[in-house]
Amino acid sequence: MTGGSTWILVADARKAFALSDAERLGAFELVPAFRFEAPPRRDSDIGTSKPILVHGLRGKTASSATWEPRKLQMLEQRRFLSHVVAEADACHRDGKFRHLALVAPARALGDLRVAISNSLADSIVLEHVGDLTKTPPAEIGRRYGEWIRNGEALPKRR
Repeated sequence: MTGGSTWILVADARKAFALSDAERLGAFELVPAFRFEAPPRRDSDIGTSKPILVHGLRGKTASSATWEPRKLQMLEQRRFLSHVVAEADACHRDGKFRHLALVAPARALGDLRVAISNSLADSIVLEHVGDLTKTPPAEIGRRYGEWIRNGEALPKRR
């Protein structure tokens, strides 16, 4: 891959992959070495299953633990996206791409922004809110061209 290429990083809370235009300018293809999926986990694996109810005296019940499933799931998602950003940062340092576009749902995009280093942030040319993890690469590449033409590119950071 050439150092002048653009990567499109497409992610959500459980899946991430990159597309590159290194082979043919403007034609995006999957980067084979940059595909990640969070391992499937049951709620009980991350502590989000409902707590056991303890039956006490006189027919009263009490929860055996505090149940905050959303916080634990969000923590797992942030860990996954931080790993994806660390891998993207390593690829950027290795010169595998020069420009980066981020495409993710709003919450995942926010988590990506938090994890991104300054050097990687300087390479970001576009951020788009949307879940395109199930969209074919050719369609994402076509949409990228539309986003650039429609002025969704980010202004250069100073």
